[in-house]
Amino acid sequence: YDGRGTLEEGETAESRFIKIQAAYELLIDEERRRAYDHEHRVNPMK
Repeated sequence: YDGRGTLEEGETAESRFIKIQAAYELLIDEERRRAYDHEHRVNPMK
């Protein structure tokens, strides 16, 4: 993603939509979002 809303080389609109939909489903579920945040926490001490 280049920040302008255009597709990356080789990416289809359908594949982009599927990624966005999966992210949305994760974010609207508070329990799943907490689990994701916990698993992907950045360690500031590194």
